[in-house]
Amino acid sequence: MKYLKQILIISSLITITAVDASQKIVYGIDNRIETFQASEAQQVLAKSTAGMIDTLKVIKVANYGVMPPSSLERTYGMCKDERFIDQPTSVSCSGFLVGPDLLVTAGHCITNQDACDKKSWVFDYKIQEKSNKANLMLPIENFYQCKKVIEARLEGFRDQARDYSLIQLDRPVKGRAPLKYRVKGKIQDMASVMVIGHPTGLPQKVSPGGTVYVNKSDYSFVTNLDTFGGNSGSAVFNEETSLIEGILVRGAKDYIEDKECGTRVNQVEEDAASKPGYGESVSRITDIFYLQNRDALLKSVASFDYQNFPTLLNNFKESKIPLSLVYDNDKNTILHIAAQKNNVYFAKIILENEFDIEAKNIYGETPLHIAAKYNRNTMYTVLKQAGANTEAKNNSGLTANQIKNLFSISIK
Repeated sequence: MKYLKQILIISSLITITAVDASQKIVYGIDNRIETFQASEAQQVLAKSTAGMIDTLKVIKVANYGVMPPSSLERTYGMCKDERFIDQPTSVSCSGFLVGPDLLVTAGHCITNQDACDKKSWVFDYKIQEKSNKANLMLPIENFYQCKKVIEARLEGFRDQARDYSLIQLDRPVKGRAPLKYRVKGKIQDMASVMVIGHPTGLPQKVSPGGTVYVNKSDYSFVTNLDTFGGNSGSAVFNEETSLIEGILVRGAKDYIEDKECGTRVNQVEEDAASKPGYGESVSRITDIFYLQNRDALLKSVASFDYQNFPTLLNNFKESKIPLSLVYDNDKNTILHIAAQKNNVYFAKIILENEFDIEAKNIYGETPLHIAAKYNRNTMYTVLKQAGANTEAKNNSGLTANQIKNLFSISIK
């Protein structure tokens, strides 16, 4: 009862009403809309995007996390007729899922492990359709801490800048699918793009109707998307294919001073190409080594690709990314896949490298569990001799030995 009373009091204080005042020009018309106003397909994509917040700013009350309530108006002194002024600005960057517990954001949002250790990521921070309000008290399971930086770059200048970070969250994200992304080539000139994220830390917004108008660099392209500071790390989607093409990282000045009333959205023409210094820059998703090469390595093990496997494996070793972190959307590592396919030769090569033989997939299964489940006698022996724990339990509480006995595997 005490917790319920706390929840009701805090909820009444920090639930903010959405305001949709007269539109202002960003690049042409302000295209930002609430998630519930987007198409069904866009809402599915939005479900797998998140906002970044300092872990210390999230207050835990019973089974809920409470975020700071400061509004756009209070934070930036916005003019009264600007859009979204009464909405909260609780997060500082955006990000999106590319694996069960893998999230991409901008490199300047998470630069290193020290920054990672201080941040959390929240899903479903958005305006609710029925109430037209943003609830800052969300179930604690919507919050995930940043566990590890897998790959990050923040270097270069202008069109040669490289700005991205791939991080591992503290646990797999439930009920949200990893998003699909481009792995080779580049988006077409003048292609239509859309961004989903948290402009200026606001509740999630979908902003369609952008155009790619500078597309020469190997590392980035430029659009006229309506984006703001908190959009850093947002996924930029190809509107035709729904594939992620890149990560929103920087752009023109968001707000300007109005001497009569305070702060306004910066208003420029739709044709940003004609305005030096304008345009929103997007880091190409294909610049992330892990994402470019993960599927290829997993497929090489599954298909017994003796020609390409050694090169792909060596490339990951040279990248300094732990091989145990290369896994599919069920968190099956290359050793899990080798065990399932009974690829003993590749398994032995994998085990010659530094590898976590006890790595578990989302079902709590180690590679030894997989060998037992698929009756891979020789593989089971190889893994056991390499030090695999026969008593490790999966999510159902079963050990590899119990599964082995269940399927009557005879180990010689």
